[in-house]
Amino acid sequence: MPNVHAVVLAQMRAHAEQLLTDTCLIEVREQSYGPGGEPLETYATVASGVSCRVIDAGDQLARRADTVADRETITDLYQLITPYGTALAVDQRVTLTSDSSVYYVMDLRTERTDKVDAQATISRVN
Repeated sequence: MPNVHAVVLAQMRAHAEQLLTDTCLIEVREQSYGPGGEPLETYATVASGVSCRVIDAGDQLARRADTVADRETITDLYQLITPYGTALAVDQRVTLTSDSSVYYVMDLRTERTDKVDAQATISRVN
């Protein structure tokens, strides 16, 4: 695919961002310790107030079968869309501002060549 002119790319990014109707908090898990040396699970903020949108992942990606404790589980998957350049990574926690729903980043969608937005496949926690 030929390179997109910088002005056109900026316009495409601006139009895409208009479709991002929510905001989210992106965090990464950190290991810390309590006063007795016990391990605590804490999260550090990667980015807050990030424009985003969560949509169904589509028929091909909508569900994933996993085995947990010798039992098969079905995980519903969604697509997270954020502005290009958002620091997304696998295993991050994403909290939507609108309804406080929490998701984990399962996979990054990096095959997009126009670099208009950043996308990840996510699973809902609550």
